[in-house]
Amino acid sequence: MFKPTTILRTALAASVLLAGIAKAQATEIKVSLYWGPKSPIVLGGYKPFIKSIEEDKAADLQMKLFSGGALLDAKGTLPGLRSGIADVGTLALTYFPAELPHSQLVADMALIGKSSVAAAAAVTEYVLKDCAPCREDWKKLGLVYTGAYSTTPYLLISKTKITSLADLKGKKIRSPGAVWDRWIQSVGAVPVNVPSSEMYESFDRGIVDVVIHASSAMKTVNLGDIGKYVVKLPLGTYHALSAGSYNINTWKKLTTAQRKAILDRTPILVVGISDQYHVQDVEAEKLYAGRGVTITEPSADMLKQINDFRKADMANIIEAAKTKYGFANPQPEIDKIEALFDKWNKLLAPANGDRAKMEAIVKKEIYDTLDPATFGM
Repeated sequence: MFKPTTILRTALAASVLLAGIAKAQATEIKVSLYWGPKSPIVLGGYKPFIKSIEEDKAADLQMKLFSGGALLDAKGTLPGLRSGIADVGTLALTYFPAELPHSQLVADMALIGKSSVAAAAAVTEYVLKDCAPCREDWKKLGLVYTGAYSTTPYLLISKTKITSLADLKGKKIRSPGAVWDRWIQSVGAVPVNVPSSEMYESFDRGIVDVVIHASSAMKTVNLGDIGKYVVKLPLGTYHALSAGSYNINTWKKLTTAQRKAILDRTPILVVGISDQYHVQDVEAEKLYAGRGVTITEPSADMLKQINDFRKADMANIIEAAKTKYGFANPQPEIDKIEALFDKWNKLLAPANGDRAKMEAIVKKEIYDTLDPATFGM
């Protein structure tokens, strides 16, 4: 005959065993980020996103995060996602023009970006609801796109003082992409294509004289230790970015409830990452202003030139959309994108930077309209 203590121990052992089995049966998703643990992508996005997902016991999802390129680097993420090395990751879409041609139109329209969160929301809505060719590109790759994120507006970080357009002439300027290449050439400077992972070394060694990036880079990659002058010339947002692209086989194996749990929380990535860039901009500017970095507004001639260039460059964007990106008639697409940027700048203004309020607006306007039973399937 069993003693009560024996029965109790047996019951406890059984409960521990069952809990272990339940945990083992939870669906595990491997997340690959080429960004480091202190980046906006981790701090503002994936850290709270994963916490929220795993707290949802009904979803029964476990997410294993590999950051800093531990699993896949920036250019290896797309093939790695396709082959199943990782289940979900972030992508810089300009790295893959052949695979994602229709997304390059969004990239080319970088200079219309004024707010990181508004840009991310506008691009997300455009791809998920308005750009069927974009979604078809993702489907052909065997990936499911769930949303965008965006940097804050780019500016100039320089070794030497820049007070006018004349000071840019002949400078070697680090360029993030094609539209900036064209702008750099328009001011008589030389574009140098350097990935963000190599900015510091290129700046330090004199390969570039000026870097185009958000001011957060002064701190995140220590550019403020080299460049002592920052000019807040509004050079647009880098928003051709995927906040989360899933291997389609992984996505299809998820239950409808699991897909809903992910989609309901994806605004954390869209808003959180993008807003964290702003937080880190403010921190970096405050830190390096105290270390002798001079931060100034652009001169009148610089502002006029960038505004004139933005208008004139539209002809180049239209031509590239026709000849390179596969849009037979790109003007309606350009009009849609411009309208969405305007919509989201206005829609998010009442939130006054409150992250939770912005996430709620993005969820209501975009993600609540998606059906997790059919989305991406």
